[in-house]
Amino acid sequence: MKIGVNQFYKNVDCPREFVCAHCGAHVYVIDIKDKRVKYCSAACEKQYWRDKSKADAAYKKRSREKVIGMRNYSAKDMAIKLYKEKKEAEEMDWKERKDG
Repeated sequence: MKIGVNQFYKNVDCPREFVCAHCGAHVYVIDIKDKRVKYCSAACEKQYWRDKSKADAAYKKRSREKVIGMRNYSAKDMAIKLYKEKKEAEEMDWKERKDG
């Protein structure tokens, strides 16, 4: 028997089985009213969305930029800056080897 779960999952088999996308548990669904297709429980689905939103959070992206110190640089300027810093570090390394 086929059921419509939501706009993304139409004509899904009623007795069905799947592996939870978050924890990897094997799930076997036999109830027609049970609409689960991807996660074994509400807790797994909630944790998935929590992890995803934390990874995409604006404050995390800002903190990464602050650590690198390149918030106001374009991609090209950032590449040039990194190249110059790398060259300076190599020159300092050569000077230390020469002196030592």
